[in-house]
Amino acid sequence: MTGQLILTSSAARDGCRALLSQVDLHQEINTGKWPSCGNSDAGRHSWDAFALYSEGPDADEATVGKHCLGNLPAMTAGLLASRFPYLTPSGVVGSCNELDPTQLIDGGYTDNTGLGTINALGPLWVPLVQIHNDGVLADGEGELIMPVVVFLENGTGGDYSVTDRELASESVGDNEEAPPQQAGDWGWASKPIPEILIPPVGNHNARDHKVSANTALARSRVLARAALCTPPVPGTAATTTDTRLECLDLLDYPLATRPVFVIHQTPQPSIAAPLGWSVSSASVSDLDADMDEQAKPYSERATPDPARTAGAAGYGSLYHLLAALGVG
Repeated sequence: MTGQLILTSSAARDGCRALLSQVDLHQEINTGKWPSCGNSDAGRHSWDAFALYSEGPDADEATVGKHCLGNLPAMTAGLLASRFPYLTPSGVVGSCNELDPTQLIDGGYTDNTGLGTINALGPLWVPLVQIHNDGVLADGEGELIMPVVVFLENGTGGDYSVTDRELASESVGDNEEAPPQQAGDWGWASKPIPEILIPPVGNHNARDHKVSANTALARSRVLARAALCTPPVPGTAATTTDTRLECLDLLDYPLATRPVFVIHQTPQPSIAAPLGWSVSSASVSDLDADMDEQAKPYSERATPDPARTAGAAGYGSLYHLLAALGVG
């Protein structure tokens, strides 16, 4: 069994997240010259790139155009989601389905964690898991689905603590307080943005809805637990055979109490390699040593886990993940 690949790119023109996905995100038909944020189940700041820029089963040859996306290999989709001017030029999709071409850049302009996309899709996957697990608990047979989120931090970790106020400011994974971006008129309303200006334009357009790792991790934990099952409503009567009481037992299961895992390098003085550089053999050896260290319990590590990092915030490490999967 394999999972579904969802990659995040960013539209330079308006800062929306353009999702390259194998999942049907129920994208509504677009009526403008460019895609609009929020017209799919992918959240207020996203649109489904394949739904809008691919030939559909009922495509009209007169309106489809010659530049629609075909059946892209995963590698091509990955490159399209990681365009980083000035190192690599923006990726252009379209014209297609009466939409003008759109320039796509690295997904990190809007979500450098990948967590924002997972959380924004919460309204899709949370009910599916919950309904399935409720059915398994009611029938007394079948396999339960245990949602887990694994965050691979490209660094030495940091302060992962988050206040209740910060968590409350995050909705079901997207910042609902920030309205969907509309394409701004930068003087290029009907033609491509010059490559030399794409980084500042893309960064400016994504300024009000960038994803924070701290709040996104906390929201991922909330969603993973909410998806497990339907617990009893406080203050209501429940019998001992009520499957919602069984849900309470499930919520106390170790993997349910710690469904988010953060894996990062060992905290230590170091210099991050500039973007685009190849990794040296010394860096590779250091990463291998860090991986071995992360696979140990906190009590056995050479470097103690500092306060307010992933472990202190209640997230599992590589050690906990391997134990949950029965590996090692």
